[in-house]
Amino acid sequence: MTKSTSGHSTEQYISRRLSHTEVLFWANTMWEDQKQAAESIASRATRLICKAYERNPAFFESKSKKWILGGLFYLLARGHGQPKTQKQIAKTLDTNEMTIRASYREWLRIFPELYTKPTKTQSTTLQRINKLT
Repeated sequence: MTKSTSGHSTEQYISRRLSHTEVLFWANTMWEDQKQAAESIASRATRLICKAYERNPAFFESKSKKWILGGLFYLLARGHGQPKTQKQIAKTLDTNEMTIRASYREWLRIFPELYTKPTKTQSTTLQRINKLT
């Protein structure tokens, strides 16, 4: 929040179309039983959105709020130990898994450090799945 010249609080918008309040709302919706995780993920998402906007405002052209948040939540959740599937995120944001995949791939292009290697349990599960198929 910032103060306007008249002294009233005004919402500061990220990338000119998404406020931190909106990011926090969606994070709280996604992690409704884990408020601390939701707040941490929302804060980090807000900072990354600002950094991305500073680096390249065109990154957000023709991107919906759902697109912006979908992939970012997917990546940040893994890093915070609160992973959600693409399907879960898509359902909460009322979008589709293809949108989540496209979004997180684009986020990784500008912030490759967001990639977290799968845990040993996730790797074992993936190996089991691969053997079945």
